[in-house]
Amino acid sequence: MNKSKLWTKDFINISLSNFFLFLTFYILLVTLPIFALQEFDSNASQAGLMTTVFLLSAIVSRPLAGQWLERASNRKVLLTALIIFAAASLLYFFPKTVTGFLVIRLLHGVGFGMATTAVGAIVADLIPSSRRGEGMGYFVMSTKHGNGIRTICGIDCHPTMGSKDDVHYDCHCSLWSAYYRSYS
Repeated sequence: MNKSKLWTKDFINISLSNFFLFLTFYILLVTLPIFALQEFDSNASQAGLMTTVFLLSAIVSRPLAGQWLERASNRKVLLTALIIFAAASLLYFFPKTVTGFLVIRLLHGVGFGMATTAVGAIVADLIPSSRRGEGMGYFVMSTKHGNGIRTICGIDCHPTMGSKDDVHYDCHCSLWSAYYRSYS
């Protein structure tokens, strides 16, 4: 019996891109509200709003990304999304106000929503139909490993949660996500 090949270069690279995308998401989910409380002397409501703005913009951008995927190449949409995502990560060092920070969170959420939509479409096309369940299972593990490794990094490597070091780490992960996409 001849099995279709699952572990192709493209499948591995898109899984790594997804891993770094979600690693960044999970890092920021926990650390950015703390960062905002420290940097802007904001209150708990404003810190919660930073997470809400990100998540709402990610949700709203998904249907728009889906429409764009119908008209353009999946890979072009993903690359555009990852550029937005990485650029927003780099912008976190510049805002001087909570409002400026919220605008960056909105932009970052759009990049995340578009990227996760495009990654899902790409991986569905890459996996041979005879191995779809197995392939999607392995692919989804890249999302869950992002969460698990973020937890380890948060506990062991980042005792100063919310510091600028966490934002630096986030920038690196965003760029790695784009790097692995560029090789698939």
